[in-house]
Amino acid sequence: MYPHAPYPLAEEDLQSPFAKVTNGELSQETIWELYVENLRYVLDDVELLLDNIDAERVVITADHGEAFGEYGFYWHKVACPLPIVRQVPWIETTAEDTGGYEPDGWDKSEKKNETCINERLKALGYAE
Repeated sequence: MYPHAPYPLAEEDLQSPFAKVTNGELSQETIWELYVENLRYVLDDVELLLDNIDAERVVITADHGEAFGEYGFYWHKVACPLPIVRQVPWIETTAEDTGGYEPDGWDKSEKKNETCINERLKALGYAE
């Protein structure tokens, strides 16, 4: 789900920073640092995944890009025509299971999982 606002690793007042950068409260450098911090957060899990599956070809991608000030746009507004937002990030790699990780058990309670998923989607702006 990340890197994506809200930024869970940021201080509470910086979790959704785009309005603050457009009104001058935050610098573009600060918002970029928040984004990169969250990118590292997700890439740690991607690295864990790549060390625990066997695959000759793995694609790491996203559903859209992100704007960081191009033509005054930040984030990814609906129907944004900017190529930086419309171009889908894409990288190909390989994976090999090293056997170094055994996941904890999964809570199979449908109600709990559905609530968690819906809360995360809402925080990301994809659900009501």
